Amino acid sequence: LVSVSLTVSPIRDTIGRVVGASKIARDISSHKENEQRIRLLMREVNHRVKNQFSVIISMIRETSKLTSTPE
Repeated sequence: LVSVSLTVSPIRDTIGRVVGASKIARDISSHKENEQRIRLLMREVNHRVKNQFSVIISMIRETSKLTSTPE
């Protein structure tokens, strides 16, 4: 299968009647592949950020066990 973008436009005669159609099909497979790659990378970034937040929250919890005031 090939991903395409399809554009269809009417062809009119001199008095404005539709006498045909002009169509353009563009291969957008590479565009779709790029979008998929970006989504995959964004999921990976999101996963790594969540891991870092977990580490930070864990450090805060452990630190709060050792002290009674925020200072």
